[in-house]
Amino acid sequence: MFYTPFLDKQGNPKKLTDIEYSDLDILTNIEEGYKVEYKSLWDDKFKKKALPKSISSFANTDGGWLFVGVNNDGTLQPIAKDRTDFAQQIGEIIRTHISPCPKFETKFITLPNDDEHGILIIVIYEGVNPPYICDGTVYTRIGSSSEPIKIQHRADIDKLYTKKEDYIDEWKNFCTNKIFDQLNIPYCSIYLYYEGGNTTYTEDIKGNEEFLNTCCKKCGFEVYMPSTYNSYIFYNSKNVGFNCCTNCMELFRNWSIKFHTPFCILPQNIHDLIAEKINSYEHKIDIQYFTGIDGYLTCELISNTISKILEQLALQGCNIKDYKIKVNVSNAKNTYLFFPTKDKQWRNLAISNFRHASMNTISTDIPYRLENEGDLLNAFLILTFGISYPFGYSNNEFSQLYTKGLEVRKELLDDIRFTSEEYFKRLELFINNYL
Repeated sequence: MFYTPFLDKQGNPKKLTDIEYSDLDILTNIEEGYKVEYKSLWDDKFKKKALPKSISSFANTDGGWLFVGVNNDGTLQPIAKDRTDFAQQIGEIIRTHISPCPKFETKFITLPNDDEHGILIIVIYEGVNPPYICDGTVYTRIGSSSEPIKIQHRADIDKLYTKKEDYIDEWKNFCTNKIFDQLNIPYCSIYLYYEGGNTTYTEDIKGNEEFLNTCCKKCGFEVYMPSTYNSYIFYNSKNVGFNCCTNCMELFRNWSIKFHTPFCILPQNIHDLIAEKINSYEHKIDIQYFTGIDGYLTCELISNTISKILEQLALQGCNIKDYKIKVNVSNAKNTYLFFPTKDKQWRNLAISNFRHASMNTISTDIPYRLENEGDLLNAFLILTFGISYPFGYSNNEFSQLYTKGLEVRKELLDDIRFTSEEYFKRLELFINNYL
């Protein structure tokens, strides 16, 4: 677990956001060392030289705490509050001096009676992509200082590359599915691997029955059960078992998530009707043995569930920016997404320019870190990147198809359940009228 000097009255690690000025009194009892460093000044010399060196050295080892406005003996020497946000400044410094960019968090704690002065806390997490090179040099923590690795110390460099390779193997091993791996229907797996190192500020899931019950209820699941010592499995149906066709989530003690859900398959009569419409176009495509997937219902189901999961993670102090995300589409060959729409341009895209999955299993890494712009939006972005390409659409085409049909979706669903016969009767009528 990531080291922290700040504990609450129950002995649990405090979240960075909960640390107060009075908590800083403990620093006089903590010497500078492998995990803690004090700096008294926030000036140009420190920002250009010492700051990037210290941050890179912490990232190359086990992470640590950098306090600015604190003397070597732990006594406070508050610095002036800067006009520019500290996190923004540090981010610019890192991008200029360090490659790749390590992960960090900041908090500026003002004096009780002076909002213009305070102590800057910088938390640097152990890096998963070492070595972190600062101005051409690799620094590591030796005692209380940041020291360069000398050329002759090849073994130290090898250790950093080994750490990186271990992380890559860990990520690959995480992105496996032992729950739905025997299913022969198309389904989607979303892997959210938490690499924030923020377990300092989050309580352990094990034994947290209140959180588990809340997560189960809020995310639309019916039951949860321990899977292993490190995880719990949630199902959205009490009828669970081998090869069950139900949404499933595996929540790990380190706040990583695996989410699996079958796609919403169109009834045979709806598929036959779509196939007839497609064959009426000039470029005929025989989709007799294809499988149709209701695009809207599938997107609604996945995005709504994932957004609720992200909401619960955020309440536990987990930041979406700290997740590495992959989406797998399985058993997808010769399947297609159907989005009913009244817009002629996009209807032609879905029908005359027919798209379908050409491979059985397709994996997509989300290419960038998500920001905290709303759980539902982030969930839809995951979905867009994850299943647009497997089914032959660009991200923009997928988003447009979904957006164009929002009114149709509302008209078709109305107040009925999406599994009801009435919905598919309405969908059949819509296809006859508009395709």
